[in-house]
Amino acid sequence: MTLSSSNSKDLLEKSKIFDHACKIVERLLKTSKSSTISIKLKTLLKYAYVSYMKSTLDIPKLRGLVPRVRIPSKYANQYVYNDLVEVLKKNFRVTVEKRRHSRYVVIYK
Repeated sequence: MTLSSSNSKDLLEKSKIFDHACKIVERLLKTSKSSTISIKLKTLLKYAYVSYMKSTLDIPKLRGLVPRVRIPSKYANQYVYNDLVEVLKKNFRVTVEKRRHSRYVVIYK
């Protein structure tokens, strides 16, 4: 396997993870009674990764699986978080806030 094919495989996997993140946000917005949802960016990426790996969008199931699965370091870094924020901004009305040394995504219905 060459470096370029490995890199393209990672990009494809990253885009699929971002697609799952968008599906999770849609599901959260659909089931939420509140007009805004606030979630840690790190948590949303974990949900998306587990959703992609286990091919499920069931939120309670994801909440149970997230503590048992470790995200690879190639996806748990500031560059991927920034890319995820850009994808969310394209598809939803979101703002990013920094609270207690963590980045939160506030999603509006």
